[in-house]
Amino acid sequence: MAQSPSLTSRPLDFIYTVFFAFHIPITLLLDLNAIYPPEFAPAVLTNVHKWYMEFSQDPLMVGMASGKGANELIWFRSFLWMELLFQIPTFVLGIRGLSKNSPKIYPLLCLYGASTATTTLPCLLHVTKAFYDGALTDMQFGILISGYIPFLLIPLVMAIDMALRLHKLASMAIVAQGNGTQKAKKA
Repeated sequence: MAQSPSLTSRPLDFIYTVFFAFHIPITLLLDLNAIYPPEFAPAVLTNVHKWYMEFSQDPLMVGMASGKGANELIWFRSFLWMELLFQIPTFVLGIRGLSKNSPKIYPLLCLYGASTATTTLPCLLHVTKAFYDGALTDMQFGILISGYIPFLLIPLVMAIDMALRLHKLASMAIVAQGNGTQKAKKA
């Protein structure tokens, strides 16, 4: 049995794996802080979250902290719950599947990529609107955009890449099925 190519010899898989590994602490320590019950959030997490909001003035996180998450930002609150319930498990499974070079992970990563790119776009647009409304300085906008864009582009590339990989596997299966049918007819 041929040995699978190493993760470092598969550049996109390597990038996706590093992205997932990097995303886990960001999600747990920063993003989900907006939905943690205050009585359960350790002071260090609360302090990091407060610092981030003061530093960046991220209108989504500031809005959640002000209580807008119950009404005006309910859509963003739902995205945070998706991060907790869908994305965190996907990060772990993705790291495992990619490190094993398993094609079984492709459907999940295709779904993750499409879902995440789709949910990141409105966040990016919300931040952009806040900038044009004068709620953010040029520096704050630059920091936020540089933070949000990778979380749009990498999942988008992943969705396209995984869809192409799935298409290739399906095409190979169709060819193999056709060859099997022809062999059965000859016999």
